[in-house]
Amino acid sequence: MPVPAPTRSCSFTCARGPSQRRYPKRARPRQPPLRGRALVLQERGVPSRIAFSTLAFPDATLAAAVSAGRRWGYSGVELRLIDGELIDPAMPAERRAQVRRTLVAAGLPVVAVDSSIRLTGDDPGPDLRRFLQLASDWDAPLVRVFGGDLDPPPARQDRLRAAARVLEQAVPLAARLGVAIGVETHDAFSASSAVAELLALLSADGVPSDLVGAVWDSHHPHRMGETPAEVYANLGSRLLLAQVKDARRIGGDRGGSGFCPPGASRVRTGTGGWSCSARARCRSGRCSAC
Repeated sequence: MPVPAPTRSCSFTCARGPSQRRYPKRARPRQPPLRGRALVLQERGVPSRIAFSTLAFPDATLAAAVSAGRRWGYSGVELRLIDGELIDPAMPAERRAQVRRTLVAAGLPVVAVDSSIRLTGDDPGPDLRRFLQLASDWDAPLVRVFGGDLDPPPARQDRLRAAARVLEQAVPLAARLGVAIGVETHDAFSASSAVAELLALLSADGVPSDLVGAVWDSHHPHRMGETPAEVYANLGSRLLLAQVKDARRIGGDRGGSGFCPPGASRVRTGTGGWSCSARARCRSGRCSAC
């Protein structure tokens, strides 16, 4: 099966504060206070490929979430939660088929399947292969992974090489299924320069850029002091997905940050291509769930 052109996607996730429960009781998504971002752009005559992330619907079934997304004008979905739960890579075949039927009925293509895999973790290869198969079953072009932790030099380079080996070993299956792998700017790889360093190791080993690339989470590189221009310079042609979210600093320059509705902070981020947005609350309260 030929490998498709890399997906150029952008994902908006809105967060308005943590919940006391990890994933609240399911309920029908509430109508957003404003029209869907996709509808606004359509009315303005702006071509767009805008999707939304199910991370923003922790209290909804997948059927309710994709139905709401379709009504609000979105053209695709990024799968992070299914029926309010993180995706299980060992999902039974019948359950996979049920998810596929739900997506087909909604008429929404999957732009990415989001895993919690950390490349520097303990034996991530088997789960990565399972996620690649899941993505293929749902006609998704991309599996999102995290880089994981990095040690201080000189051990840092060893961890980077270990992460590169995990990706290299998954490439034959990715090529056969036509599914790419995207490493997100997250955890120890929050700075795009760290993701670029990992991808450079793969390029040196001849791994095709359309099979392994980068997922740009707009929040984390900004938190690390990188500008959008610097991120694009570092990742540029290797970008497979962009996730747009917004946050405010808490406690000044030395404090942390808290998510807020897109556009509510002083930071402005614009991207082209696919855009994945949700006008609903993400209440997981855990950065690692993003």
